Formats: sequence, C-alpha cells, structure tokens
Amino acid sequence: MPKFTWKHFISFALIGIASSLIAAFYTASVIGFWVGGVPEGAITIQTTEEHWVREWISATSGWFAGIAAIGAAVIAYASGMKQVRKLEDQISEAQKANHINQIEHIANVMEFCAHELYLIQEAINWITEAKRCLGNENEYRRLISNYNAICEGFVQHNSNAAKYSPNNSYQDRQKFLQKMEILWSFHLDLISEYEGAPIPLTDFAIDTFKTIQKESARCISREIEDDPFSCELLDLENILFNYSDSIPDNWMEQLHSWREGVVTAFMKGSSN
Repeated sequence: MPKFTWKHFISFALIGIASSLIAAFYTASVIGFWVGGVPEGAITIQTTEEHWVREWISATSGWFAGIAAIGAAVIAYASGMKQVRKLEDQISEAQKANHINQIEHIANVMEFCAHELYLIQEAINWITEAKRCLGNENEYRRLISNYNAICEGFVQHNSNAAKYSPNNSYQDRQKFLQKMEILWSFHLDLISEYEGAPIPLTDFAIDTFKTIQKESARCISREIEDDPFSCELLDLENILFNYSDSIPDNWMEQLHSWREGVVTAFMKGSSN
C-alpha cells in the first residue's frame, strides 16, 4: 500500500500557499471596493496611494491564510499517516491470524497423514497374512480382530479424509473401504450377528471365516483363477495398491516443508 512521504507534505503546503495568494488577491480587491471602489472593468491589487491600513490587512490576511493552509496540510498529513499505520497494523494482525490457522491446519493434516499411512501398511500386512494358510484358531481370531480394527480406523477418519486427502486419493480410499467392509460378505451372511464389518468373534463366526480363508489361501497358492474367494481378496489388494499409489511418496516431507515455510513467515511477521 502507498505511504505518505515528505513529497506529499510539500505538495499539500504548496497547494495551501497558492490558495492563500489567491485569497489575498481577492481580499485586497474586495477591501478596495469597500473603501473607495475599484477602477471600472478591472480587478487590481492595491496601489501605493491607497491607505496603509488596507495594505496591512491585505498582507496579514494572506499570511494568515497561508499559515492556516499549512496547518491544515499538517493535520491532514498526520491524520492520513495515522490511518495508514492503523491499516498496516490490521493487515499485520490478519496475516498473523492466517499463519496461525495454517499452522493448525497443517498439524491436523500431518496427524491424518501419519494415521493413514499406518492404516495402509496395516491393511497390506493383513492381506498378505490372509493370502497364506494359517494354523491354529488363535491366528484366525487375531486375523479377524485386525480386520475389524483396520475397518474401524478407516471409518473413524472418513471425515478427515474428505478434507485432507491429497489429489484424487479420496475416491480410491472409499473404493477400498467399501470393498474391505463387505469382503466375503455373501458367505459371511450365514453368521446371524454379521451385518458387514466388524466380524463378531463368536465360535461360529470364526469357523465360517476360517473355512472361507482356507479355501482362498489354497486357491491363491495353487494359482486357481476362478475361485470367488481368492478373486475377491486379490481384487481388494489391487484396490488398496491403487489407493496407496495415489498418495505422494513424499507426502509427509511436503507437509514438513509447508509447515516450516509458514512458521518462518509467522516469525518474520511477528518480529516486525
């Protein structure tokens, strides 16, 4: 924003002085008319023959007008500078508030980023484990518990994902979550308590899940392509990889750089 300088002050003063000279010129003419009239057809400044009172009044009125004009210019300049400083302070405070909001926003995004990257890795680990043949019932119970925790984690952060997901990754995230929640749902519907994720940890639910998972792992190990269980699990894996690929590899590094830039700008603005 442009600031007032001494050039502006001098301009105001010159305008005031010019105004005072014009005022003095016409003041002399008017006084001449009152005292003894003005020559016909012209407006003239007082001559040496006119009374000294009129010359004195004319001169002093001009000086007073000039002083008044300069005073008005000084007052106007001071008032203008006060408004400029006030506006600059308001802009500075608004910038500080904006930087604080950005820092808080980046902190929220970084928290979501860390949690999301953790969930993606957990989902990759879960699919890897679900593709192999398991042993005892405890392994199946743990596999179901991890499945429920992963689904719950993605659901809990769904609103943040809509706000903070980079690029177009949110759509890929939703595809994965929807597929994950209904994995093997057609056969798991045999479980009376089952209504989609989570899978209840009852004996019948564990036995049903074990049957499906064993068949899926067997077909994957033998590369049987027409098995619906293994195809569903492999589709889930591909959707997860698509979502993971849609997230920048250096997502967290970008957030750190962004935060450092905002913090630096905030500190610089606070020191001014």
